[in-house]
Amino acid sequence: MSRWYVLQTKPKKEDQVLKRLCLSSFELFSPKIKVMASQKPLFPSYLFIKTDFSNARTFQNIRFTRGVSRILGSADGPVPIPETIVDTLREKTRDGSLIEQDLLFKEGIEVRVKRGMLMDLIGIIEKNISASGRVRVLFKWFNNCMRADLKYTELEKVA
Repeated sequence: MSRWYVLQTKPKKEDQVLKRLCLSSFELFSPKIKVMASQKPLFPSYLFIKTDFSNARTFQNIRFTRGVSRILGSADGPVPIPETIVDTLREKTRDGSLIEQDLLFKEGIEVRVKRGMLMDLIGIIEKNISASGRVRVLFKWFNNCMRADLKYTELEKVA
């Protein structure tokens, strides 16, 4: 029975691996995120592949596809992931395999700044201010409120 697995690719080789393995009729999924006017992988260097690894030749064909670094698993071999993970990601995709960035950063969401002068500060999304990928973030700093307009790419959700 085919199950979903995660492939780790070499950096920036996701599309190359995707094309090569599609030629072998594997079911693959590579969710992308729309960032401003461009798109990038939601999980850089990772692809989802649905296959049956009971055949050693299938494993070898995938493992040694140019651009594949490894198949995630344990010392005992590849470990399948729950189908619900891929189903959930597919539900959130629009236009094929694009996830809109603004779905990740809604108003009221707590975020951390990943780089720049405000790095590691935690704030709350106050509002989306442009279609080009900017949001206004509200920070509490020394008992004062401070606002900053930042790019989506400079932020990450706080767990």
